[in-house]
Amino acid sequence: MNIRFKPIETPSAMRVRKAATFKASWQKTLDQLEAELEHLHAETVLVQGYFRDDQISIHGWPKGGAAPNAPGIILTFVTKKNETFNFPCDTFDQWQDNVRAITLALEALRRIDRYGVTRNAEQYAGWKRLEAAGATVSKFAADRFNAARFISQITKIDAGEILRSAKVRDEAIRAARMHMHPDRGGSNEGFHAVEQARKVLEAAQ
Repeated sequence: MNIRFKPIETPSAMRVRKAATFKASWQKTLDQLEAELEHLHAETVLVQGYFRDDQISIHGWPKGGAAPNAPGIILTFVTKKNETFNFPCDTFDQWQDNVRAITLALEALRRIDRYGVTRNAEQYAGWKRLEAAGATVSKFAADRFNAARFISQITKIDAGEILRSAKVRDEAIRAARMHMHPDRGGSNEGFHAVEQARKVLEAAQ
């Protein structure tokens, strides 16, 4: 699979990031990411980061030891159906960990199908590229919408209500956490994805 890296042109937003709690080698992350992208029939895959142009090799990969100005990552891919999806992550203080977080989120979304919660993979719809007439939506502006859609796909609670009502949001998050908890038949990865969505939604209040 052809995965290429490219610098993000817009400045990084100032925000508090944290160290990741999960541990995995970079190669394991890449192997898992490739498996998830193959499941989605991705063809063109772009990873944007806050690298300088001279930190990206002619082959489209970061050079050894390349340190971007900020760790935020945006994964964009186009499927065989010509659908474009954006998955941004700027939660962790290492860019490789943000790539892994996106990989785990993709895995969690695939597990939703396994549990029979959705049909026709509609849980990915919230991450379709959003475009305004004549303008591209800010790279990270869709985070809140995406988080609400993710929780909505698990709980069947309307995403709009999750965004409008703090009470509904809290109820939906509780339901999603219960559904994806490892002790209730979920997985660590799925529960982690719910927690990330919760943080995005609560930060926006």
